[in-house]
Amino acid sequence: MSRRLVKYICVGTMNTIFSYLLLVLLIYTGMHYMVAVTVGTILAILLNFKTTGRIVFDNRDNRLIFKFFGVYAINYVFSLTGLWVSNLMGINMNIAVAIILILSALISYLLHRNFVFKTTVVKDTTDAAC
Repeated sequence: MSRRLVKYICVGTMNTIFSYLLLVLLIYTGMHYMVAVTVGTILAILLNFKTTGRIVFDNRDNRLIFKFFGVYAINYVFSLTGLWVSNLMGINMNIAVAIILILSALISYLLHRNFVFKTTVVKDTTDAAC
């Protein structure tokens, strides 16, 4: 596994934990859950943009934010479509969610690497850790 992909997984994990804690905090403070999810999602995407750009792709170009949001939109549609098809096929939703989550993360990584941050792909076989 490439060093960049490992960094992507680590940063994604940290951002997911942050998003969860932020959502819990917003709801705990009395914010309606629908507003909390909206505010939390926007803040989480902004944090994810900065951490993914800087830590994973060594890129600080803020003009890429719209492309970054575009990747989220693509993944959103992919996830909804995948769950809808899984439901039609009678696939257990817990299994479907797990499969779609993994596929979504891989698609997101590829889109960020090749579309948003457009890095030169260099074969990196070194071991990496979080």
